[in-house]
Amino acid sequence: MINRRFFSLVCYVACFCCVACSAAPTVPDAGSGGMSFASPQGLAVHSRYVVVANSAFFFDAAGEVAFGEGFVTFIDKATLSVVGRVNTTQKNPQEVVVDGDRAYVLNGGVTRVDQSGLARVVEEGGIDAIDLSQATPTKLFNIPLGLSAADDRIGAYGSLALAPDGRRAFIGSGTRADLFEVDLVGRRVLHGPENPIVVIPTPAGRNGMVVARALRDQLAVLAFNDDAICFADYTAVTTFRCRDIGTEGELLEGPVDLAEDADGGLLVLMTIANALYHVDGTTPSAVVNPRFSGTGLAANAVRIHGAYAYVVNSLSHTLQRVRLDDGSSEPSFVAFAVGANPYALAIDAGAEAYAWVTLFGHQSVARVTLRSGEVSYVQQSTGVGLRDGSFTDAGSSSDAEREADVSADARCEAPVVVGAEEVVRVTFGEGGGYNADALPEVVLGGPTGGGTTGGTTRGVLSLGRGGEIVLGFGSYALVDGPGPDFIVFENPFLVAPYQSFAEPAVVGVSNQQEGTFIEFSCDLESSGGDPIAQRWAYPGCAGVRPVLANSEKNCVPADDADLAGGDPFDLADISLHEARYLRIRDSGLPSLAGDGTAGFDLDAVVLIHYRRLD
Repeated sequence: MINRRFFSLVCYVACFCCVACSAAPTVPDAGSGGMSFASPQGLAVHSRYVVVANSAFFFDAAGEVAFGEGFVTFIDKATLSVVGRVNTTQKNPQEVVVDGDRAYVLNGGVTRVDQSGLARVVEEGGIDAIDLSQATPTKLFNIPLGLSAADDRIGAYGSLALAPDGRRAFIGSGTRADLFEVDLVGRRVLHGPENPIVVIPTPAGRNGMVVARALRDQLAVLAFNDDAICFADYTAVTTFRCRDIGTEGELLEGPVDLAEDADGGLLVLMTIANALYHVDGTTPSAVVNPRFSGTGLAANAVRIHGAYAYVVNSLSHTLQRVRLDDGSSEPSFVAFAVGANPYALAIDAGAEAYAWVTLFGHQSVARVTLRSGEVSYVQQSTGVGLRDGSFTDAGSSSDAEREADVSADARCEAPVVVGAEEVVRVTFGEGGGYNADALPEVVLGGPTGGGTTGGTTRGVLSLGRGGEIVLGFGSYALVDGPGPDFIVFENPFLVAPYQSFAEPAVVGVSNQQEGTFIEFSCDLESSGGDPIAQRWAYPGCAGVRPVLANSEKNCVPADDADLAGGDPFDLADISLHEARYLRIRDSGLPSLAGDGTAGFDLDAVVLIHYRRLD
């Protein structure tokens, strides 16, 4: 765990740094067309709709976190389809609370992290009120929350709680341990950035975070950096009763969410400690059980329904189910695909109980039947292909139905590919060697792509950090033709438009096995994609673009640089007319993969322009 004395995290976000953000350039208005979801975060359930906040998060050209115009998506619960969208007044919508036929959307605003690592607020946030009673949901009004002239750490609104009577809203900050209060009836800010309620003082030069949650009888505030929980009466929210619920001394355990059970006990989600703590009551002397249940990685949300608590584990990509009576757990009650990054959770307790989950990494929303664990996906109103850096449709079918569609596609004639015919040599770097026992076949033939959201591990060879491989084209020579001449396939998956989970490598070609390899320019400094310029991260490197072609499961032509995915290369870029050998050298950048699976994962190399040797 992390030493909390020196911890200066802006705001804990399970998937990416979605609240602590740099100033965002303007991007096309996602709310008026295009994707149904754009980095969805908070959601809430209405009698007819599920209301989803879309932060429109992406990486700008400098690799910094940025935001487009945020919007709210409305899902018809009966049909699992998107039926409308409304743009938010401020950027970065974070959370949604539904009260009767009205939805309140908290827009977090924008922050920028300076060179010292301190987050400063640069664009104000606010609250949008939306009328859900009509056939078409309509924005009623906006309450701007403003900026502070005294301290630019004040703001970064990240959590929203309503008083039981629905008249006031309480907002937690992502940059200091501050609380804000808004009169929703009078549409005025009672405690804003000029007079915040300081829950716990945040020392100069540091950031903090608090999460506001409404209990039945009092307001609860979780102080992330202090491992504390604080309580206030709704009639006196400036007076807090706080207690440390941490058990590890100076080590940060990180409370980010809580749920109240029927007996008034609290399950507190400690995301750094990977655990659910049980707090027996809301008094300063309440007993804390830190061993109630373990969680997955980057646990982000907890809700209670019936005899169970449900936990979203973002980096484990799971929905976990925990028994309330003894803390026993089903860690993977639902396992989403790698890269899904489930974020927020809402329970719809009707005749059939459902959990609704935003899938931040897959630009989608899932509905889970709590009785069976069956998953359905919300039907997108539009689909956007890989070529423009966006995400494909999640569709309304289940995972099994989508797999059946792929299998049906495989009935077409298998496409012919010309690529590597031999492995000349391979040198594994640190952490490499996965599938080495399957050489050379594992890197020959066509690609086995997993699509935009599921990087395959089948049929790839992990080079390890700094490892390299030299391939020969055997009876063929690679030649320069119009446009790209060959494609290198790895196994990345999208995490945002024009941004993938990438393990980049440098590519070079030669006419001799032991000769000098001429390398293509690989920009390892440009680590952020740019959806405006339609430019991928790590330009000129291999291992960046997801792979759509799969020689075993579909008929996407692997030699079509516009359709196949992967990273295309043109011999003209290095002023070469012909080559017989290709070298791929892992860049050595840090990797999250474990032993045996680290570094560049070679799937295949396919030639587009070639000639047969005599």
